[in-house]
Amino acid sequence: VNGLGGNALYAFATALGGSELRFNAANGALLVSADADSLRLQMLTTDDTVVDEYVLPRGGVDPGVTELVGAGASWAYLDTGVFPGASWTDGAFDDSSWLTGQAQLGYGDGDEATTVGFGPDANNKYVTTWFRRSFSVVAPADYAKLQLRLLRDDGARVVLNGTEVVRANLPAGTITPLTLATLAVASDEEDTFYPFDLDAGLLVAGTNTLAVEVHQSAVTSSSSERASPCSPR
Repeated sequence: VNGLGGNALYAFATALGGSELRFNAANGALLVSADADSLRLQMLTTDDTVVDEYVLPRGGVDPGVTELVGAGASWAYLDTGVFPGASWTDGAFDDSSWLTGQAQLGYGDGDEATTVGFGPDANNKYVTTWFRRSFSVVAPADYAKLQLRLLRDDGARVVLNGTEVVRANLPAGTITPLTLATLAVASDEEDTFYPFDLDAGLLVAGTNTLAVEVHQSAVTSSSSERASPCSPR
């Protein structure tokens, strides 16, 4: 529900049950975009600040679906261009020195909730940025299916609890911080959440860890972003 289209702003009354976010600090509009896989809704202010965002997958949301990591979740990220070490995908890895920010994370497109760095030279940007997100699962056996929806620009590798589960737009073999994405992502592909069905048996009781590395297709790439909600059902 959006009522910020141009009338005078006013105070809220009592929140309705189920309300998750309320905003009345600026005028704005609701941007709705759709493709074959999802319906994406963004609450934007008049200066294009993203206040809230929600992605409705094709077929709607099953009441039995639990979203473990939402599209607007907070992630730890490393944007120094320096490889964090082979253990960076492990749940026990210490990422307390990393920066944190809300998705989308990236640069260059103007719709990011968090802007990440690309280094001192715009013509020689860091190829890779690393991201980590932990989430809790009480009873893994309750989940029969697991789906990850990935938005990436340009390539990405996703690791769940130490196991690589997705490699998108990256070459086969060993991936290094200097590995370029296979192709440049542009136009609608930059805003598309691609679904990947995962093995629900990879979930563990307690803390689970998603680790994502995003790679540019060229050191002069104009933009980069990443957001990846993970939904079991």
